[in-house]
Amino acid sequence: MSKQSITKLTTDKDAKGNNVQKVLTVEGPICVSGATTKEEIYEDNANRSYLLHINEGAGHMEEVMDYQRKLQAGLVDENSQNIAKQLLKNTQRLLKPIKVINPYATQLKIPDSVFKKLRTNMHYLRLIEIITFYHQAQRSKVDSPSGSYIETTLEDISWANRLVKESLLRKSDELNGQLRSFFEALKALISRRPKDRQAFYSREIREQFRMNPMKANRYLRELEMWGYIRQTGGNRKTGFEYEIAAWDEYQYLQSGIDILDSTLQKLRDIEARKTCPDPSGNGTATTKERSIT
Repeated sequence: MSKQSITKLTTDKDAKGNNVQKVLTVEGPICVSGATTKEEIYEDNANRSYLLHINEGAGHMEEVMDYQRKLQAGLVDENSQNIAKQLLKNTQRLLKPIKVINPYATQLKIPDSVFKKLRTNMHYLRLIEIITFYHQAQRSKVDSPSGSYIETTLEDISWANRLVKESLLRKSDELNGQLRSFFEALKALISRRPKDRQAFYSREIREQFRMNPMKANRYLRELEMWGYIRQTGGNRKTGFEYEIAAWDEYQYLQSGIDILDSTLQKLRDIEARKTCPDPSGNGTATTKERSIT
């Protein structure tokens, strides 16, 4: 990953049929991916990666089951799927090594709520670089004494924002993916009740969500430990009564991630002023007016 290339030693045959060793090198950008069933992973590895979580919502599960039924019924056009995969492979083969310059890099900002901002900042910039690299055929090549390069556009940054926002939101969250999904479902369930009947017991939540008792109790203990719910009564014999103590914290995190879009909009406004005349009649906007405050 550091060298942005993969080198492999392989054995091939020459014209006389003798085995010869060859060194194959493929230039990057390089990505290393992995999967795990653990809810939490080693923090140092998590901070080096984008974390993608499975959508375990009821709507998504129904879509998956519907696809499985159509697949068994022969209603899925697998040939078109293979064509799309081959098109992506062929597109990657057309890419050529070229330097990428991001003229907007100094004006981009990572949300304050994100943990380990130093690493995440570089992840974000590299993602923009990769998107630009993949669009090299749509970008004009600039020749300079130090070599040719292509420049990042605002459209590249817009795609990066769309792809990274969910991952940054997860990295800003104290709760892991499954626990967050449970808590959001719990809040949605309790919010539909009258204000004076929003206390709940673990048994009714377990029955409502059809959960294993140990799993439900573990989730409730963790939420209580983090201060998202609190006990309001009950005992070990009849069960403990809980209430939600934090309703809007996730919305606060989401609003913090929105800084990516607000920064992009400022950049678009600056570009628009460059091409539009100054209302005062003095030509285009000044450099001072273009700077982001």
